[in-house]
Amino acid sequence: MIKTTLFVSLLFFSTTSQAQEYYVLNVKGHVKILKNEKELKTNDIIKANDKLIFSSEHDAVAVVNSKSGRHIIKPTPTSGSTELAALVKDILIPANNRLSTRNGGFNTPLDFQIYFADTVLLLDEMKHKVNNEYFPLSNDTFFFIRYNYQGEEINKKLFSPSDSLIINRAALFSIDGKPIDVEDTSDLKLFYLNGQNILFICALKISTPDLKALRTETNLLRKVLSTKLSERAAKEEILTYLQFQYGKIDLLNVEAWLKK
Repeated sequence: MIKTTLFVSLLFFSTTSQAQEYYVLNVKGHVKILKNEKELKTNDIIKANDKLIFSSEHDAVAVVNSKSGRHIIKPTPTSGSTELAALVKDILIPANNRLSTRNGGFNTPLDFQIYFADTVLLLDEMKHKVNNEYFPLSNDTFFFIRYNYQGEEINKKLFSPSDSLIINRAALFSIDGKPIDVEDTSDLKLFYLNGQNILFICALKISTPDLKALRTETNLLRKVLSTKLSERAAKEEILTYLQFQYGKIDLLNVEAWLKK
C-alpha cells in the first residue's frame, strides 16, 4: 500500500512538473529570468512560478508545453510602475491562432499586391505559379527585384521557368557571388520587364529569419508536441507557429523546407 501511494505521488509530481514547464522557442527582445539574471534563449526551460524581467514592452517569448501547447509571454506594464517583470503563470497567453495558407498561382499584378500586402516568410526558396499568358517568361521577359543596399540600387533578375516565379534567398541577397546581410537591405520591390517596358508589380514585405535557428525551433516544437499530438497535428502546429511568428506562408514551399 505504501509503495502504491508512493508511486502515485511520484507520478502526480512528475505530471504536475511537466504541466508547469515551458520550453522557449523564440525570444524577441531581451528577456531575463530573475533567479539567475540569465537571458532567455531557444531550448531553455522556464517554470510557471519563474519571474521574468523584460527590457521593453515590445519583448515577447514564444513557448511550448507538452500538455497545453503553444503560448506567448508578453509583459503587462502596471499603471504607475516602470518595472517590466512578472511571473510566467500571470502573463501566459495561449497561441490559438488559426492556420491560413495559400496555394495557387498569380494571374495579375493585383494577385501579387494582395499577397505581399502582409509580411511573407521566405525560407531558402519561394516558388509560385504565374499566368504565362499575362506574364510571358523568356530571356527578354522576366521578373526582377530591386532593393537598396548600403545606398546602392541593386537589381536581381529572378529565375523563371515558363510557368513559375522563383525567389531564391541566397541568390537574391548576394552581390558578385558573395552573400550580404539582409539587415542592410531595404525597399524591396518586384518588377516585370517586357522588352523595353518595365511594369512595377508591388512592394515586397519579406521575413527572413535565420534558417539554422528556425530549424532548431521547429525541431523543438515537434519534439515537445509529439507526446500529445499525432504527426499530422504536430505538423499543423508547426505551420501555424511559423505563420504566427514570422509571416504568411505558402504551404508547398514550407513543406518542402521542413522535409529537408
